[in-house]
Amino acid sequence: MAIILGQQYALESIVLADARPALLVKDDWIVGAASERWQPVFVEHKATIERAIRATCRLETSDGTLPFLGTAFGVAPRLAVTGKQLARLLKTDGKKEYWLNFKAEYESDAMEKIPVTGVRFVHPDFDFAVLELERDLAPEQILTLSPDVPEKGQDICVIGYPAFDLRNDREIQEKLFQSIYNVKRVMPGKITGFEEIMSFGKNALSLMHDATTLGGTAGAPVIDLASGDVVGINFAGRYLVANYAVPAWRLSAESKMWTQTGLTTSATLPPPPAISAENVFARWGRALTQALAEKFPVTAKALQSPLDLKDEEIAKKIEEISRNIIGGSLKIELVNIFTQDDIISLHDNLINVARFTTDSDLASLFEGLPLDLQASWPDRDSTSAKLLARLRRLNRIGALIAVENHTPFFVVLRSAKYLRKTEPLTVTMIDGYLATVIAAEAKASAANGIH
Repeated sequence: MAIILGQQYALESIVLADARPALLVKDDWIVGAASERWQPVFVEHKATIERAIRATCRLETSDGTLPFLGTAFGVAPRLAVTGKQLARLLKTDGKKEYWLNFKAEYESDAMEKIPVTGVRFVHPDFDFAVLELERDLAPEQILTLSPDVPEKGQDICVIGYPAFDLRNDREIQEKLFQSIYNVKRVMPGKITGFEEIMSFGKNALSLMHDATTLGGTAGAPVIDLASGDVVGINFAGRYLVANYAVPAWRLSAESKMWTQTGLTTSATLPPPPAISAENVFARWGRALTQALAEKFPVTAKALQSPLDLKDEEIAKKIEEISRNIIGGSLKIELVNIFTQDDIISLHDNLINVARFTTDSDLASLFEGLPLDLQASWPDRDSTSAKLLARLRRLNRIGALIAVENHTPFFVVLRSAKYLRKTEPLTVTMIDGYLATVIAAEAKASAANGIH
């Protein structure tokens, strides 16, 4: 199997670039006029879109190395929905804070911050989780999950926070987003069908749409413009093919899984089907969260089972999560490119020679990597410890990023070289490590018939 991510499902994609705009938001409405195709639609459904804009937020953290984690939206007075991967990252160890910011708009420093206090529910199969909030949301910040199956061709819009993403063509991104990232946008499109794709170890039915999204819109609501209800929760994409969302009607049909949470739906619904004990995520996901209860206590509370995996197996599963985020298959030629001594040496050189010594420095160093991957980095107290943990993680991700056709490790080293391009000795040092990565990539590509 090829290891280029373009042949796999990577998170968030640009689709039908010329016909599907990504419109900036300011003061709870779209900046400027839309195209002839979409302006009449926006006028007709203005109240629906305004409500969806007010209900959508960024999941943010006090970790200064991350711009934000992803998108979420309100579903009940003290509950919000986001992706399962994002919810798993929340920790209550007292070292980090997490909150929802319902603003983060274009040319605005306004912030509406509501702290996240825990994770109420994590779906065992779908990329869906419910967050607990410290205080009540306003009524206009609450959306409803639709119990109805939408039809192909329906107009929808996605509300979210697209982040620059190397898994998509750089020039197309710059054209569509004017190099403005990480702020709230309205991304209209149509429902294009339904497909089963791999999600957390099993095939899952997904809603397909063609709105223009990037990394950062994981967890974003897909709004049916006719009803105003959420018909899907954005979670994945295939570059220039389609984007994928968790089907809201399936979540509604299983609503008794979380009736105690107060999650609102549009109808009285039957109890959920039984979950097979053979389900891949049910087998190892619960064990993983149990084993990491100190780091992930809120998730462990939602998924509880006896520990039945060895520590090394748990570590392997953590690495699988990283590879699933960027796609691709594990290839032995690309795993452990560097020895552990090499990693420590690279860490020391980046700290002491290249002077990447602050959280802001790390944010610049890792910028452009999939936001979902960045959000999954191991948690550490100091900048130095964070850098070492991330280099070790990168050393175990054996896949090439689509479009870039390079490993994440290459991308980080290239960024380091660019950021210190006026320092010849530093550039020479980084070039040595880059040469090692390039040689490993070439060997793996040749072994798999990739040119």
